[in-house]
Amino acid sequence: MKATCVCILAAIIAIKADQAEGNRESVFIHFERYAVNEGDPGAVARVRVDRVGLANRRTTVSYSLLEDTATAGDDFDGIPGTVTFEADERTQYIRIPIFDDSELESNEMFEVRLDHTDNGSLGETRQVAVYIMDDELKAYLQANQR
Repeated sequence: MKATCVCILAAIIAIKADQAEGNRESVFIHFERYAVNEGDPGAVARVRVDRVGLANRRTTVSYSLLEDTATAGDDFDGIPGTVTFEADERTQYIRIPIFDDSELESNEMFEVRLDHTDNGSLGETRQVAVYIMDDELKAYLQANQR
């Protein structure tokens, strides 16, 4: 009989922990491959940010853009910013303008990182790579395949 009581008590504690977890808010970057063609008119990288858990209040998330092989100001708009979730919103997008150039270069990459949220916490996926597909390289390779 004592073993049965211990199991029931453990199950109640586990249920209470799950309920408490559902009452918290967490914001994270939706993990997928982000790629933008440099030469597309008005090229913009759209990085999806999701919110889970309690979503009954306004939440603002700050982010930064980190250079890798792509250069801020030359290849992409490197200005950090914020996205705001209104009450009950679950998805927002960070939009980063991509700049076209006439240089023949390899594809390039930069990263988007979530830095802070004013409500809740940041989830596991806080940083993701964005690939800029060079249009001059694509044209060069197509022209030389003949």
